[in-house]
Amino acid sequence: MGMLRHVVHKNYVWEDKYPIQTIQYIAIIALITLMLLVLILYMKRKVRLKKIVTTMSITMVILVLFFIGFILIYSAEEIRAFYYISVMFGLMTLIQIIKTFIGVIWYKN
Repeated sequence: MGMLRHVVHKNYVWEDKYPIQTIQYIAIIALITLMLLVLILYMKRKVRLKKIVTTMSITMVILVLFFIGFILIYSAEEIRAFYYISVMFGLMTLIQIIKTFIGVIWYKN
């Protein structure tokens, strides 16, 4: 019961202190922009890249779509740990975008 109270309290504090909706939309726009930049770079170098970079790019797109869907479909009322989970998904997606960018730059045939 202690963890549940902590999460509910943090949700209340964060909703009162920060503009959560604005932060969510900024995160969505930032991740989409980064993904599109990496995909454009990937398309320019596609012929010279190894197959693993294609897999990384597909994974990146899936994670970005999953993050967007999670943020837009669910809320803190439905999932109490929504803010914690959304931050974790956002960081996971950002790390995948960075990995894919490094793959596009690094892995050449």
